[in-house]
Amino acid sequence: MQRGTLFENVIFGEVICKAFFRQHGQSMGIKYAAYFNEDGGIPLVTLALIATTVHCAINEWDAGVHRNVDFTEIEYGPLYRSYLSTLEDWRRFTSTCSETTKKLQQRILSNCRASAGATIQKVHGRGPVLDMAVFEANEPL
Repeated sequence: MQRGTLFENVIFGEVICKAFFRQHGQSMGIKYAAYFNEDGGIPLVTLALIATTVHCAINEWDAGVHRNVDFTEIEYGPLYRSYLSTLEDWRRFTSTCSETTKKLQQRILSNCRASAGATIQKVHGRGPVLDMAVFEANEPL
């Protein structure tokens, strides 16, 4: 693994966008924005869920041919809790130095909101706040 790429695979953002941020106004991630925002980024529980579902999808092809695998709490609950614990440990570690975990969470949320057409986010009591997607789009080439 290359340094600085932990949990950086594009599958995380792609799955979150497709599952929760499809269309502005209709997306769960927009309608229920508070549930998809932890300190300005995608919650760790969501990242752990995506890691677990990707693990399940890989298991469906582990013999080289597709077979259905039930995604159940009994089968995948312990794995989910392990991923969540790992992510929480990583956040604690990076909070004292690079804040890499927080930046990843923020980047994924910003990208997903932008893909759903929601680049301005209202923060209670502060008015509209522009997110990173707006700043990046405004940078000179």
